[in-house]
Amino acid sequence: MMLSAVVILALWGLIRAVPLDEELIEHGNAFAALGQSELAIKSYEDALTYKTDNQQASFLLAVALVQNNQLDQALAVLDSIENYPTPAHINLERGWILYQQGRYAAAAPHFRSALDTMRQTPDAYVAEDFGRANAGLGGSLYHIDGNCQNARQRLIRASELMEDLTIIQQEFDICNE
Repeated sequence: MMLSAVVILALWGLIRAVPLDEELIEHGNAFAALGQSELAIKSYEDALTYKTDNQQASFLLAVALVQNNQLDQALAVLDSIENYPTPAHINLERGWILYQQGRYAAAAPHFRSALDTMRQTPDAYVAEDFGRANAGLGGSLYHIDGNCQNARQRLIRASELMEDLTIIQQEFDICNE
């Protein structure tokens, strides 16, 4: 007796312990960790076909799009996310996208908003988040008004919180020219 594909899929769905969208997110995370942003994007998009309102998949899709230098698409995905459980992450990513586009004046308010939110609920965020927000704000402020002193204060604070200092070093180099 041969089972139809529909019956097999239905049985598979009954025995699965992890929902398919969550499994696809895990695949995307593995691809992202390996630097395979195109495969990560595909996995997150597939997760969204199974559960269109999966905010985690949407956020991770935006991050993967940034890694793949698809900045406008990443902004569009971030704009579609409503009521994200850690809203500072949305502002932080939006700030960095705008920063990468050279839109420093537009980026700065997102970094400030991320920092304000993180200060109100610090337990929901890690030091790296605070560091990235300070680095982005410091760099944005320097690019907006050329004031190295204010930017340097933010960058020093960021350096105390971050493990990867590549972004900060680039901004210090610009500020020291």
